[in-house]
Amino acid sequence: LIEYDIDCFTELAQKYHGNKRVTCLRRLVDFKGRNSLDALLASTSIATHFDLLVIDIDGNDIHVWNSYNGLGKLDNPLRYKSVV
Repeated sequence: LIEYDIDCFTELAQKYHGNKRVTCLRRLVDFKGRNSLDALLASTSIATHFDLLVIDIDGNDIHVWNSYNGLGKLDNPLRYKSVV
């Protein structure tokens, strides 16, 4: 779980404390560089292939998805909601 907001991150970290199947990162996801989704996931010990990958970033989901180069990209569904 990647969350930048300190209050939301703290809540997630407390909720999943001790759960070895969950990794919580307090980072801002960007399209490239050290905060790209690829770089953030590579900094963890989690698997590199996902059965399901959910990206929910208010307004930037499609940009992060397009920059993601990880394995399993074509296997993952994408929900894109455009607000006009």
